[in-house]
Parts: sequence; structure tokens; C-alpha cells
Amino acid sequence: MREDNKTKFPIKVTMPPGLMKSSHSGKTYIVAGCMIPVPDDTKFEDMHKYVTYSPPRFDAETWKVKSSSGNSTYTVTLRKGSFSCDCTGFKFYKKCKHVKKIAGEKQAS
Repeated sequence: MREDNKTKFPIKVTMPPGLMKSSHSGKTYIVAGCMIPVPDDTKFEDMHKYVTYSPPRFDAETWKVKSSSGNSTYTVTLRKGSFSCDCTGFKFYKKCKHVKKIAGEKQAS
């Protein structure tokens, strides 16, 4: 365990945790994007005492927008502050009237 004993458990991690024993030091760690020292007798079933796995969220808003011809429907997505569209124009130019329409509506609301 940590020598300073100031670590507050459980620690929230965003990567699936694993358990390992160092071949160099012989100490036991939970590995989840970082190495968290734990007692040497820690088993996989005990990891919940030391870490809480919370996968990262990739929230996105989506809208369906009809094409100007009315024959197609495109999906406009807002993720992490950036818009995208699955239309050909957006794929080539990184902008399109579908994104412009939704961005304008969002800004007006």
C-alpha cells in the first residue's frame, strides 16, 4: 500500500482496471491508466474497494435534416462542441447547409 496512507479510496478511473504484481518490486498494483498500489493480498474481487470504473462519456446530440430536394435525410451531430454531417458536402468541405441550419437554430434558442 502507499507509504503516505493519504490516498482516499475508491479512486475513480476511466479505463477498465486490471491487477498486476510487479516483477521488479514484488508490489501489487491496480492498473487503469495509472498504477495504484494496493495490499499484496488484493484479489480481482476486491478491486471495488480501491477503484470505481466509470467509462468516459461521449455525449452527442443528433438531428435529422431533409435534403433540399427532399429525397434524402442527413444526420447532423454535435459532439464536444463540434458539428458534423453525413452528407457528401460536409465530407469534402467540412461545412454544409445542414450544419448551418442546425447551428443557427441552436444559437437562436
